[in-house]
Amino acid sequence: MVKQLSNLFNRYLFIGSLESDSKDTRLRKKSLLLIPLIIGIAAFFWGGIYIIFERYLSAFIPLSYSLISVFNIWHLAKTKNIAPLLVTQLTLVLFLPFFLMWSLGGFAAGSFVIIWAFYAPIAALIYQSGKAALNWLVGFIILTVVSAAIDQLLITNIDTMPTLAIELFFILNISAGSIGLFFIIQHFMKEKEKSADAILLKEHNALLQSTQKLKTANKKLEQLSRHDTLTQLTNRAHLSEKIKEFIQFSDQQQQQFAVFFIDLDKFKLINDTYGHPMGDLVLIAASERLNNIGRTEDVLARFGGDEFVFILHNTNPNDSKLVAQRIIETFKNPFEIDHVLLHITPSIGIALYPENGQTATTLIKNADTAMYSAKDGGRNNLSYYSEQFTADIKNRMNIGNMLRFAMERNEFSLRFQIQVDTLHKRIYGIEVLLRWQQTDVGFISPAQFIPIAEDSGQIYAIGKWVLQQSCQFMEHLLSEGIDLNHISVNVSGIQFLNEQFITDVAHILEKTGLQGKHLELELTESAVMKDGPKTIADLRALSKMGITLSIDDFGTGYSSLSYLKKLPIHSIKIDRSFISDIHENDDDKAITKAIIALGIALNLNIIAEGVEQKEQLDFLTAQDCSLIQGYLFSKPVTAEEVLSLLKQPQTVLNKIDNTKVSVA
Repeated sequence: MVKQLSNLFNRYLFIGSLESDSKDTRLRKKSLLLIPLIIGIAAFFWGGIYIIFERYLSAFIPLSYSLISVFNIWHLAKTKNIAPLLVTQLTLVLFLPFFLMWSLGGFAAGSFVIIWAFYAPIAALIYQSGKAALNWLVGFIILTVVSAAIDQLLITNIDTMPTLAIELFFILNISAGSIGLFFIIQHFMKEKEKSADAILLKEHNALLQSTQKLKTANKKLEQLSRHDTLTQLTNRAHLSEKIKEFIQFSDQQQQQFAVFFIDLDKFKLINDTYGHPMGDLVLIAASERLNNIGRTEDVLARFGGDEFVFILHNTNPNDSKLVAQRIIETFKNPFEIDHVLLHITPSIGIALYPENGQTATTLIKNADTAMYSAKDGGRNNLSYYSEQFTADIKNRMNIGNMLRFAMERNEFSLRFQIQVDTLHKRIYGIEVLLRWQQTDVGFISPAQFIPIAEDSGQIYAIGKWVLQQSCQFMEHLLSEGIDLNHISVNVSGIQFLNEQFITDVAHILEKTGLQGKHLELELTESAVMKDGPKTIADLRALSKMGITLSIDDFGTGYSSLSYLKKLPIHSIKIDRSFISDIHENDDDKAITKAIIALGIALNLNIIAEGVEQKEQLDFLTAQDCSLIQGYLFSKPVTAEEVLSLLKQPQTVLNKIDNTKVSVA
């Protein structure tokens, strides 16, 4: 019976609750539902007592409260809206004791009502707001003062109820108020305990979650501090620690280990062509292939960009070479990324501990240096570190630094080498060659400083100076009455691809007064094969100025014949590497014959450079190659010397069948 009543009581308290309600909202609804439950029942019996003693008007007050309370509870159960119950219950509870007190005939008789009339609204309002509770309390005190003030008036004007009725009212008041107060306090104490336990549990769970989150965050920070975010490999910062561990272990065990510096050749083209997201996918795929080659004790790290460092534990030069060759072999298979096949090759530099370095920094630096040697060797290659590499790099750096001041110190000068037309027995043209006499170290070969100038971007300013000086000199020769066909100037591929190049050439011709037909520009095969549409447009623009165009070192590049015939080219120069052994080497003979035949078929002038012996000249003239350049006729000479040669050409041209000729 007690259990059933308890279940019924709990069901009643949850009659207005929603699943979405907070704990405070549920507690407020429960506390408000206790008011009509306690006071409503008491008021109902109170009204019954009034009816028994035929005080019908007085009975109307408590019975009305009971009926309104029933309606409030029904409305809450149906709508789950707490507002009507809150307002009506607190209003009725505030006024009800005083109506009852006045109906009893005096303040003293009704004062017992305070026991439950005071605590009920306060208990309900605790979970609403302190300010609201204070307002209700002030209202209750005001009504109490008013009741005390009119107490004498009530006693003298209202018939006193029978003593039995008053005693019953007192007993009912005391019982209802005490029971109600007990249930309210007990209910709130349980809720407080539950709330306190819930808070403790919540704080405990929050602490556990915070601890777990902290552990996870620390683990993630440690992961980020030690691993590359893209490939999940060891990162650059942690790599040095790993190498230090390898050094310590190798010293203890008297073992070697190798540091591979691996760079993906021409990786920038992938980013430029397909975008960086595709490049990232390639890096991930490349790291997976490299990881599959290593052993458990080896370490693979991403050094940055498209560079990886591979530490090979307990190895020797022969074994490390085999591993490097396996890496190169692995990359022969194309990468398929988003249905695109990409062919990527690695260049590998290898430094051995302890021979090539005693610290992590030195080993990485030397392996990096060796990697650049592998690139210079044609890429898709491996190279072991040598001390000569470091010396070469330092030399390149010194040359680069000296280049920055070469022009302002007037250290550059020009040399000129004649080009002879053996068929018409005349000097056909002259080629301009750049020389550098450095103030401190002396002569520096173009083979040394030109690549450095190209890498550093200084080549454009140097090339522009050469072109302007050459055009001025050619105009001077023409003014001296020397009718040369042209002056030939070498143009770097980087210089040619510069957006300003065509404009600068036109400006130099205009400034020097030289006609375009007296200028020939020599370009390498690799330069004219880049950026097809732009290259063709620029060459045509130069050709429209009257400038003749020649492909230098022909046969050493990868010219496409179908592409070559689209270009407005006037001449091709057979590279000296085919000429040097042409009188002895059958392969060189075959290649030279093919180039000459190709030039004739395309109606191009063919110039052979590097001719130094009479046997070479005889072979070339026999193949209808009559334009010759080389030491056989003249080495590169100064402006004064070439002017003298041009004015007295017999000294040179007598070498052609000893026939005296003059400049045409």
